[in-house]
Amino acid sequence: MNAPTRRLIRAAALLSLLLSAQMGSVQAAGPSAAPLASAPAGSTLTAQPSIIGATVKPGASSATTVTLAAGIPLDISLFPLGLGQSADGGFLPLPTTDDRSPYTGVPWVTVEPAVFHLEAGQSRAVTVTVHAPADAGQGSRYAILEAQGKPTADGGNVAIGINLGLSVVITLDGTTGHRTGELQDLAITPPTTGKPLTVSAMLQNTGNTHYGMPPFLITTKASLQGPSGAVVATGTAQVTGASVIPTFRRKVSLDINPLTALADGTYHLELEADLPGGQILDQAALDFKLAGGAVGGATEAPATGPQTPGGQTADTGALVLSALLGGVLMTFVLLLLFLGRRRLAKARSGTRGAR
Repeated sequence: MNAPTRRLIRAAALLSLLLSAQMGSVQAAGPSAAPLASAPAGSTLTAQPSIIGATVKPGASSATTVTLAAGIPLDISLFPLGLGQSADGGFLPLPTTDDRSPYTGVPWVTVEPAVFHLEAGQSRAVTVTVHAPADAGQGSRYAILEAQGKPTADGGNVAIGINLGLSVVITLDGTTGHRTGELQDLAITPPTTGKPLTVSAMLQNTGNTHYGMPPFLITTKASLQGPSGAVVATGTAQVTGASVIPTFRRKVSLDINPLTALADGTYHLELEADLPGGQILDQAALDFKLAGGAVGGATEAPATGPQTPGGQTADTGALVLSALLGGVLMTFVLLLLFLGRRRLAKARSGTRGAR
């Protein structure tokens, strides 16, 4: 008796999470024209839209229509799973036992109908409802709507199933979104002649909503100070890829180019992660020893922010420049006032002489 073998090919159509949000206030999720969620070549199940963005007030509900289409006869089942994230930014479906995030939206998501059959070429619309409890809290919630397609057994042929993951991003309307982060596990690669140094760290999202895509891109800055305290290398980079969702960590890295060959001694490394508008997510620092091209004795150090070759932080340099320009402007204004008074005094003196 040849029982059909069901082999699942997971094609998580998990798009980058994007919110059209303003600083401090969470607005509506705005994925425009979400493309068809497609399985790998040869698969037989698609869904439209592939990302479900729900904006809902605490105590209210929101409904979205999703259409599934089959290329061969399939038994369809749909259910919510947790949304996880790996260190490289990839999204992962999490079973209930592993979905421990306080920002899970799984209990809020239902689908109707959840189980049905599709013949080849058929499609069917389902309703995905998000209900936020009155005590929902602040920020955003996340889930995956898993769509499983199980082929109808066909004699002794191998049955190849397909799983699609549709991202569910829930924005709690009228609540405050906090975008905060923490840099952990700061490290630097040993120097190699002719190559930059690579600075890396893990950035954990400690807020209640995601960031990392426009308009909330992450920028990293780093500086390296040598044994004398002088800055010997700097660098800036923008983090690319998917957004970082709350509670999860994302690896960030950037290259810094030494201004000169690095001698043996003790070095101080500074790293900073920023959001647009000057918001600093976090700063981290590391002291380490360089001996014979090897990095050793690395210890966490107090962070003061990346330094410029002039010995100031980038922000401090900007403040100093602003102060200098302000001083020049004030001097110019005072000079104009002085000259104006002199001209007025001469004019009055001339008038008295004429009388």
